[in-house]
Formats: sequence, C-alpha cells, structure tokens
Amino acid sequence: MEANGHRAVVAPIMQPRTLAWDWPEAAFDALLLTSPRALGDARAPTHLAAVPVHAVGPATAEAARRAGFGDVREGPGGGGQRLLDTLEPPPARLLWLAARDRTALVPPPGTALTIVESYAVDPVALGAQALALLRAGEIDRVLLHSARIAAHFAFLIDRAAVARATVALGALSQAVADAAGAGWRNVRVAMRADDPALLHACGLMAPGYGAVDDPAGG
Repeated sequence: MEANGHRAVVAPIMQPRTLAWDWPEAAFDALLLTSPRALGDARAPTHLAAVPVHAVGPATAEAARRAGFGDVREGPGGGGQRLLDTLEPPPARLLWLAARDRTALVPPPGTALTIVESYAVDPVALGAQALALLRAGEIDRVLLHSARIAAHFAFLIDRAAVARATVALGALSQAVADAAGAGWRNVRVAMRADDPALLHACGLMAPGYGAVDDPAGG
C-alpha cells in the first residue's frame, strides 16, 4: 500500500492474548485453524501431528507449519465458514482452536466439531495519534477486518464524539460493514475476504479484484 503512495497508520483496537489450554487427548480426523494466533507457542502433539490442518489463509497455514504439522492445507479465502463448507470429504471428528469471542461456525452434516478456546482478543482504546488524525480529517480510509472490530471502532468513534459522516470505511465483508452501522461518509466492501481485495475496493492498490459499494454506507 505504501508503495502506491499511501501512508499506513497502524491503530490496533483489539489486543490478543493466549489462554491456558491443553491439547485434547482424543483422536481427530482434522484440525481447523481460523487465525495464526490460535496456536500461540504450542507445538503439534504426537497424536495430531499427521492429521490434515485446514488453515483459513497463508499466515495461519505458515503458523501451523512452524508448529510442526506436516499436512497443512490452505483454504480458498472468505473466512472460516467458507473453509468449512469446502472440506471434501467432511471430517467426522474436527478440532477447532478458536478465540474465546468468535463468530459461530456451522459444521457440515456428519461432522462433530470440538472447540478449544486457545486465545482471546480484548477490546482496547484507540491510540492518541490515530484519534487525533481522525479528528483532523487526515485519515482517508479506515480498514476493518472483522465484525467485532467494526462494532468496537464505531463505539470508540461515538464515544470520542467524532462525527461518523467525516470517516470513510473499508470492510472485509458485508457482515463487517453491517456491524459498523450507518452514518459513515462512505463504505467500500471487498468482493472477497482478503487484503488485496480490500485494498483494491478502497482504491489503495492496482486493479485485479472487484469491489462494490455498501448501499447503507453511502
């Protein structure tokens, strides 16, 4: 993005932390990972090291390989539910290392889904620099990657008395845009749930992906 003349201001409003957890002793046919944070510093246990790991994206897949899993399969993009829906054949016993606060996933028929909460992502305040730039109207676009982040950002903006009509958003999906609510200057929604599509939707990188306007966002 910066190579295309845009300066990125990184302003985390969620802070991840590892929870106390242990690998289940039961056998599973596959492992589902929807974030690189899910594994933390954990290593693949002996009884699961050879099972297929279905990772939601390249960063998550790389985290699984570093943890010692030998059969890591990267999903098609589009989030955890799409990944689940594309598993062929669906595993009978699936283990999901998940966040404590998460979007519910519906497993395929015949799949028993076991969830282990391995990390949490806690909301935090918006940094002073980012807030000052937003107040001054110097942020061209705020990029939002999850519905929870979008809702929390909206809360922070309202609490800080920054007018939504002065802020433009980029949302990774329509669900993310919906979670942010209405009243923004405009909202651009990626055609698919990955960063290149989001950047293109917001006019921040060269063509290659499509984009649509969120009608509710103007």
